[in-house]
Amino acid sequence: MLIELENISKKIYKKQILSNISFSVKLGEIVGLLGPNGSGKSTTMKIISGYLAPSKGKINVCGYDVKRFPDEIKPFVSYLPENNPLYFNMYVREYLHFIGKIYGINKKDIFSKTINIMKKCHIYNVRNKKIKTLSKGFKQRVGIAQCLIHNPKILILDEPTSGLDPNHIIEIRNIIKEISKEKSVILSTHIMQEVESICDRIIIMDKGKILVDNNIENIRKDNYEHLILEIKEKINKNIFLEINKVKSIDKIENKYIIQSKNYEDIREDVFSFIIDKKLTLLGMSQQKKSIEYLFSKLIKNK
Repeated sequence: MLIELENISKKIYKKQILSNISFSVKLGEIVGLLGPNGSGKSTTMKIISGYLAPSKGKINVCGYDVKRFPDEIKPFVSYLPENNPLYFNMYVREYLHFIGKIYGINKKDIFSKTINIMKKCHIYNVRNKKIKTLSKGFKQRVGIAQCLIHNPKILILDEPTSGLDPNHIIEIRNIIKEISKEKSVILSTHIMQEVESICDRIIIMDKGKILVDNNIENIRKDNYEHLILEIKEKINKNIFLEINKVKSIDKIENKYIIQSKNYEDIREDVFSFIIDKKLTLLGMSQQKKSIEYLFSKLIKNK
């Protein structure tokens, strides 16, 4: 594991920001941090990157104890905050050269590394423009490029597509997907479609605690909404209430909408029931709740 957090807590001015959170991140994984404002997402990312020290707990990054060796993890981690601090009066290529020198890249390599990273982040065509003249989307790409110039193993992004137009959002998502093949990526976002489209796993936080930590496929598999059936015969819809796992049933035209208890998968039970009743099944499809629904339900229940 590149990142391991164990019972991390953080208190600032007597206010509890994080309470005993634990999770790990492996190489090549994109993890989405979700949560309302004040849930502890940004604090968690700053602790991983070494900008903040935890009040309690242990954090290990690339084999180093962050509390004991905060300087040793810096070559392995890049953190891009939401406000994306850039030097606006510098040219794009000039700025990336400057950042490369800060990271100690030697003069022989800095030119080629800058060219490669500009091409990877699709900013090569604006390399000779001042950063202040760029759109917000291009500024965000420059921010990601400066995070990648020293080839870190871990990339931490706070709201990387906030306020961008749809085209730039797609470009940023594609860049994140591409770089995740050889790095670990942690990003926070309020855009649920973004989580579903690029993340392998989500961690939902609220009030400094982790409510959910699971991969996207498991959530999709487990988060059922209802089953839609199309039966050839005309039958009373309530016949399906004979199935123990069925909570409710509605009928729209010739389709039956079945709600299961605890939102579990009941396809096998329903199919066996249809066979026993000698009915003709014309179609069966399963609708799933979105990540957005799960998020809002968890926060509301909490």
